Amino acid sequence: MMAVNPQQQQAKAKRIVGVPTTAKQIPFDQYEFVSVEFPTAGVDVRVYHNLRPATPRDIVYIPLQKSCDCTIYDVETVSTWTPSSIVLRSNVGPAEVLFLLAVKKPS
Repeated sequence: MMAVNPQQQQAKAKRIVGVPTTAKQIPFDQYEFVSVEFPTAGVDVRVYHNLRPATPRDIVYIPLQKSCDCTIYDVETVSTWTPSSIVLRSNVGPAEVLFLLAVKKPS
């Protein structure tokens, strides 16, 4: 068995866990928590928010808690998104999901 240098092991563990080595700025200009119920699998659910993105494509959604094991995805065409709502689907229904909705900072 190969001997592992403890410093290399620690550095590897930090990369796996994702511990930042330098301070990062918050990547969002605005954010909001929204709870959404998906009554049926594969059906569009319009999610309304109070964010003010420059374009609807500036919105990101991050599922934080789910009532069941489900996959959340957006509709193929983001053109159905508006400045005040996005459209999402779940592969399982019924499902309740808590989201972090946010507006990306300009790059």
